[in-house]
Amino acid sequence: MTRTKLIHDKLTYSVEVARQRLDMIVDQQLVIEIKSTRTLHDGSVRQVENYLRATRLELGLLLHFGPQPKFYRVICSNPAARGPQHSPSACSAHSA
Repeated sequence: MTRTKLIHDKLTYSVEVARQRLDMIVDQQLVIEIKSTRTLHDGSVRQVENYLRATRLELGLLLHFGPQPKFYRVICSNPAARGPQHSPSACSAHSA
């Protein structure tokens, strides 16, 4: 591949950093992530937080269908959803 082609590809695709596949979005307000594993991975809550930041939504549910099913409510105050005058996003997760 020529240098010009590499530069062209880099410029063309530099906007897209990554692709994420969400399990479900309900009413353009709620992100739902479903896990079916023996143990819940440490990064699962952070994954939902990242989905919320990327979609500019503020509410997520992490449903874990393991030996002892649990769900986690994840809330991210997302300033992009409310306007630029708000502080940076802050997230919290609560098990129920």
